[in-house]
Amino acid sequence: MSTCQRVPPRKRWRAGNVSTQKKNLLLEIGCEELPVFHQALIREKFANLDERGFSRLKHGRLMLYTTPRRIVICAEDLAGKTDIYKEKVFGPPKNVAFDKEGKFTPAAIGFAKSRDARAEDLKIERNETRGGGEYVCVEKTSGGTDTKAYLKELLPALIRSIGAIFEKTMRWPQEKELSFSRPVRWILALYGKEIVKFRVFGLDSSNITCGNRLAANRKIKIKEAGIEEFKKTLAKAYVMLDQDVREESIMLQTQKAIECEHTDSVDLAHRKLVAEVAGLVEWPRAVTGVFSKEYLDLPAELVKTCMMGHERFFPVEKNEKLEAKFISVLNNPLKSAEKAIRKGNESVLTARLADAKYFYEHDAKEDLNARFERLKNITFQGKMGSMFDKSLRIKEMASAISSLLGVDAQAAAKISRAAELSKIDIGTRVVSEFPSLQGKMGRIYAKASGEDENTAAAIEEQYTDRPAGIAGAVIGIADRIDNICAFFAQGYKATGSEDPYGARRDAQGLIEILMRTTQVGSLPINGLVDRELELVSEKSANKNAKSEIMSFIRQRVQTLFKEESIEYDESDAVMETALNINLRTAVERAKVIQQFREREDFKKFIIAFKRVVNILKQAEVKRVNVSTCQRVNEELLKEKEEKILYEIYLKIKDDVKDKIEKNNFKEAMEKLLANLGKPIDDLFDNVMVMTDDNDLKTNRLAILSAIAGLFFLTADFSKIVLSEQEAVKK
Repeated sequence: MSTCQRVPPRKRWRAGNVSTQKKNLLLEIGCEELPVFHQALIREKFANLDERGFSRLKHGRLMLYTTPRRIVICAEDLAGKTDIYKEKVFGPPKNVAFDKEGKFTPAAIGFAKSRDARAEDLKIERNETRGGGEYVCVEKTSGGTDTKAYLKELLPALIRSIGAIFEKTMRWPQEKELSFSRPVRWILALYGKEIVKFRVFGLDSSNITCGNRLAANRKIKIKEAGIEEFKKTLAKAYVMLDQDVREESIMLQTQKAIECEHTDSVDLAHRKLVAEVAGLVEWPRAVTGVFSKEYLDLPAELVKTCMMGHERFFPVEKNEKLEAKFISVLNNPLKSAEKAIRKGNESVLTARLADAKYFYEHDAKEDLNARFERLKNITFQGKMGSMFDKSLRIKEMASAISSLLGVDAQAAAKISRAAELSKIDIGTRVVSEFPSLQGKMGRIYAKASGEDENTAAAIEEQYTDRPAGIAGAVIGIADRIDNICAFFAQGYKATGSEDPYGARRDAQGLIEILMRTTQVGSLPINGLVDRELELVSEKSANKNAKSEIMSFIRQRVQTLFKEESIEYDESDAVMETALNINLRTAVERAKVIQQFREREDFKKFIIAFKRVVNILKQAEVKRVNVSTCQRVNEELLKEKEEKILYEIYLKIKDDVKDKIEKNNFKEAMEKLLANLGKPIDDLFDNVMVMTDDNDLKTNRLAILSAIAGLFFLTADFSKIVLSEQEAVKK
């Protein structure tokens, strides 16, 4: 994410010219060290500064920067006065503003007075945001305020709004209503060469900033607002203002350190770590440290986690093997401090690695059966038993999935074994200390115990959304389905603010695996849920679990469709396919519908299908049991139109079904469009379907029911929405 963003000014009506005098604004909030995720949140929430009050001013570039100790906002080329614009302010409804005689009521007079207007100036207009009713309103000209005066009000409000985005904040006794992420130490506010004076957090704004805490922690006077000059001034005080520049510096310095050590690479693939480290320092300086080679006997994943996950160090590799070296990034540019800091970092990492070695060696003494038995003492979810019980359910579910996929006996046996061992690393000392290694350590322990390579790999891959092998995909699906069903079976609900067991994450992971892993793409979600609910039925306390689960998953599938640029009505048309057949087919069908929907013959086809569906619904309302209208009696076909329609249906149905079974949806659509649209219209235009003759009526409904069934094999086209103009035109 770029930390410097230019936002074009929002267009608005302008009633007059403003001053041509232009100056820059520079605002800096200096504080104690901001957490990395707070810095990222600020950059995300305040990416569009126009929405934060700057739309009132003509301006050039708007920029936002964060470092551990400061938040900086710069606006270039601000006009001398705010924009002049007209706005309509709505008051009470018309029936409240006027009495029966058409005179102004006290409500209308009071509203006008509150807006510095006369009652005679009030107008009556419709307000669509209030439901389209008529309201009195006053047209008011605003703006033209001196920019410095405007900034004096805007900047304190802007600072308060930044403080309001954090869940956990600190408060000040001087101003109890204010809160911020960390204690604020200084506020710089310059408009051109002038200080924008205000007071917040018990501090007066000024033209003073501070340098790097460790190398140049002194007050620095800024003469004039200007971002480039400000960056140069801070650089002299060992502060790189731009997050992107700090990240680039870290990568360049790290690469240079690698070359000096004659090694091949540093693990910079984890870009997130680079960004995190850049959020911890204001002037990055990379130094190389070493540790004892005895720790290279540990699994590489464990050593890397000790470095990257806990200490934010970068591991170093040579010939794809881990070296007994690491690179740390300091916030201290002084070479005099480098030796002591390096030694301290080496000591900290050595202690962490010693703990990891002890945990790993302790775990290695246990065999797989002992680990499996230990799962009996680890609770899963609420009343859903232990992790041992969960492992058995995953094994059962994995076997059911293997059967659905038609996996051969040998592969099914490996999947079953991997499912049985899928949770063996839970409760081990290494995973208890390093939770991010769950799955990875399961693979390592399984392989060390002599398990098949693919079996061991599946234990790790179950936690990824794109497993490489079918075993990992099957176990991943079984695990996520078990989590979701167990959650809802206990009566829990995932709300916008609460999702204690990560049901949304599991549903998203399930959808990702089904969509992106070809080997399991044919699995039906509905069938998987039914099988899993059988496994948890004895512990289930929620009779509505099935409907709640499917509604929950449906919402996640709708999100997937939206990400695939599928419109809401197209999504509705293929939703049953997504839930009852498979997701991949549903997406493919929705994409085909998108290709067809601008065609005139498709629009006619949609209207014809809706006529079929509507008359079948009408029959049900009139208590005609449509389900009994399954067989067509050809002897009762009296009218030419119904004979033609039924004849065409018989001619194309097998071909359409065959194309659908082979997932050749596009050709099936072409067949339906080319053959059924006009005959259906002819039937409705010339034949009375709901005739008084019960036999004829039943027979005609049977024809329509058969045709509807053929349509529904592809999608529910009744969900496709045509515009009013298209519907009338057809």
